[in-house]
Amino acid sequence: MSCNKLYIYFLTLCCSLFYLEVAYSKAPQENTALKNHPSPYLRSHAEDPVNWQIISTQSLQRAKSDKRLILISSGYQSCYWCYRMKKDTFSDQKLAKLINTSFVPILIDREMEEIIDQQLQQFMQEQRGFGGWPLTVVLTPQGDPVVGFSYISAVNLSNDLNKLLEQWKSGPEQIITLSKAAREARVNKHKQQDQLLKTPNYQELLQQFLQQISAASDDTYGGFGDQEKFPNIPQLSALLDIYSLNPDPNLNDFLQLTLDNMLERAIHDPIGGGFFRYSGNRDWSNPHYEQMLYTQALMGKLLIRAGQALKKPDYLLAGKDTLLNMIHRFRDESQSKKKGLYHTALSAISTTDKQQAGSYYLWTPTELENILGKHWQRVVENLNQDDQLILAKPVGKQRKAVKALLLKEQIERHKNQSQSYDDKKLLAWHGLVLSGLSYGAQLSPELAKAAQSLADKLLVLVEQQRFNTLMAVTEMEVTEAHAGTVSLSNLVYVAQGLVDWWQVSGSENALKSSKELLEIAHKRFYQDERWLQENPYGILVPPPTRAIPDNQLPSPSAMWLSLAWGLSDLDKASNKHTDLTVKADHIGSQIPLSLQDEAFFHATLISTVIARQWRLRNNRQSKQLSNTPKK
Repeated sequence: MSCNKLYIYFLTLCCSLFYLEVAYSKAPQENTALKNHPSPYLRSHAEDPVNWQIISTQSLQRAKSDKRLILISSGYQSCYWCYRMKKDTFSDQKLAKLINTSFVPILIDREMEEIIDQQLQQFMQEQRGFGGWPLTVVLTPQGDPVVGFSYISAVNLSNDLNKLLEQWKSGPEQIITLSKAAREARVNKHKQQDQLLKTPNYQELLQQFLQQISAASDDTYGGFGDQEKFPNIPQLSALLDIYSLNPDPNLNDFLQLTLDNMLERAIHDPIGGGFFRYSGNRDWSNPHYEQMLYTQALMGKLLIRAGQALKKPDYLLAGKDTLLNMIHRFRDESQSKKKGLYHTALSAISTTDKQQAGSYYLWTPTELENILGKHWQRVVENLNQDDQLILAKPVGKQRKAVKALLLKEQIERHKNQSQSYDDKKLLAWHGLVLSGLSYGAQLSPELAKAAQSLADKLLVLVEQQRFNTLMAVTEMEVTEAHAGTVSLSNLVYVAQGLVDWWQVSGSENALKSSKELLEIAHKRFYQDERWLQENPYGILVPPPTRAIPDNQLPSPSAMWLSLAWGLSDLDKASNKHTDLTVKADHIGSQIPLSLQDEAFFHATLISTVIARQWRLRNNRQSKQLSNTPKK
């Protein structure tokens, strides 16, 4: 080869390498895949310098073929610290170049990729002892977690990623082997916990649950834990179920302590009536200000049930107000195919101020003086710890008028701001909404009307066999994949909502559709005596399990069993026999070790099997009495 030809070859090679680096390091000015995505969280990252990809078999295969580590980040639109991570970290050009040139960067909406996010959260709990969002995890090309981060600055993330890359370049086999071994250890641990109890003792199971509840409970402020506080609605609902079977004064006191503190403190918006996602302090005084749709639906239902069981009219009123606030603030009133459906969340931040968390709900002294007059402190109590940012709770004789004035202003803050809410429409959560609205239907004509409207929409989806994650997508052209996958919670939560609506309305179509959903769920997600939790990508797939635990939402497998037993009892009362009875009885007899060792996290299933045993015992006693010869 001549010198000139060699020079030209060398120059061509350098140019190719240069353009290859640019292709990886420089994101397009407009990421079309993200810009057209139905998730507002993904859309908000469309102009990041990080060249985010949507999770797909193609992006994961690219990681394998290029032998690149995967950097997967999970978050959601209404999360304040997710917003900060985007602004402070993923907007950094140097960090973006590092990620683009050395990783396959994948961004997911945690509410659309629920199963993947849960597996990432489990890894973080094991590695760091905590989870939450934003969550960024590095995976091997085979999809096994290596290291994870919560909120982190651009400088610190760059340093940590560079250290990891040095290890990867010097010995990728070691990282792959260790991460694979860690995954296998998690699977083996799960298999041990998934083994059946040889002779289930339901009384001991109940005592174990109550002991774990007692160990976690806060006897001063209610709720569970001594630091940050989540509502833990599945646990409170289970305690209410158990109290309904056996009215224990201690349970009564704890439930009232918890609900009273939640209603009176900063976890509850005293103006709008909604509930924030959680509090950073044990006394409920430091809320993280995003409001989730599922929290409103579950808390509204819980308060109404508690009002009935504990004979507390103020809980009934609070439950009704929570559900009315959900209608007024979460329901989509746009003139589109989404009209009448419900937003996923209200954001923690405003787009028109200094981007401060809680900006929709907090007031400065000057703002309150302008609205309420110079003596505003006489009619308002501050639930916030900051005297300059006031979470205003109306007090005194004028509290209704004061609340009306502040509510009007609060609504104006949300109005016409595209980022004030997450506009996804999740099918599963709409099932929870229908359940809550059905419980509130007898308390308010507006709630009854809203329940009827939503039930009609859900029944159409059941008829069309449309069970994807999203009920409706944006007006843009989107692929079917954008609507998400079918999950067990989609089917079961909607079935629960339809059963609750049937109990109020007597709709035979709702009852029939709920049974159909349970049958579909069993056929699709129950195999070899275990529940499947699927995703279509082949990574981060949880092992099949006998019992899916509760998180801040109730376990879909436990809810399936509760519904199946209830509907099978209904068939028996009508002298009908269905396969649902056999299926439910078999699944209900499969009690794994996890229900004993991790009882707190299986509250819904424990209350379901305890209630079933209680009913069976009472039925046997009734039969014995009816067969006793009269003297």
